[in-house]
Amino acid sequence: MALELAPRGVRVNAIAAGTVITDWNREFYSKPENRGPREARIPQHRIGDPRELTGMAIYLASDEASYTTGAAMYVDGGMSIW
Repeated sequence: MALELAPRGVRVNAIAAGTVITDWNREFYSKPENRGPREARIPQHRIGDPRELTGMAIYLASDEASYTTGAAMYVDGGMSIW
């Protein structure tokens, strides 16, 4: 999509979110036996909060990202470095 739409000035990017607490998984991760093993694999040793994705979303929607297209921006506590 980025290749097709770039000439029209449309930017196509993705936020590649790591493990984040949501309404969907809150109960599951409230149990230490579920949360602990996941956090142990994340370099920051914690699960993210959805609010930690907002800065990237604001950046990608802003004029500051006018030359950014076809990118996957990782917000994952360091999981992508493995």
